[in-house]
Amino acid sequence: MTKEDFIKIYCPQYKILEDKIIDLSEYVAIDPLNYATFSLQLNALFISICSELDSLAGEFCKIINEDEKNVFGIINKIDIIVKKYPNLRNSRISTKYPYTLINLVPFTKFESNTQSWWTDYNDVKHNRAAQDDNGRYNYQKANLKNILYSIAALYILVLKIQEELGINELPFESRLFNNEIK
Repeated sequence: MTKEDFIKIYCPQYKILEDKIIDLSEYVAIDPLNYATFSLQLNALFISICSELDSLAGEFCKIINEDEKNVFGIINKIDIIVKKYPNLRNSRISTKYPYTLINLVPFTKFESNTQSWWTDYNDVKHNRAAQDDNGRYNYQKANLKNILYSIAALYILVLKIQEELGINELPFESRLFNNEIK
């Protein structure tokens, strides 16, 4: 992926997804008190964000190592990225004013056999009508908490790719997150 492709193709897609969350905040406040809120719109948004994350992670692997052209599975892709950026699993991004300050560390539990928002995404994507032992449907996992963790993960990858490609400034400013990864 070239700098131009990243700016022309991937940055606008991120911005569209973030704008949908900003629009959503008019109805559901971005606040931990609303983490369990789910809806059909959140379902569609969750699937879109995670799909974009999977695609961008694959492109990132190619940038890091040209030999990684056909990496399958998000865990494998993230493992390749972690080799280059060992602190990725602890990377923290924060929401910014006017939203409630929320610190998100989306890659912490991002490993095989670990329950995470990515596991929830797969449950929503592949088996949303299934129920757990408590009678809760998988589609209810398309909730505000998982939306925030997934978009935070996507934004962290955007910032890491920006760094890797040597791009001084993104063509947009995030309205949801501070621009610094901690």
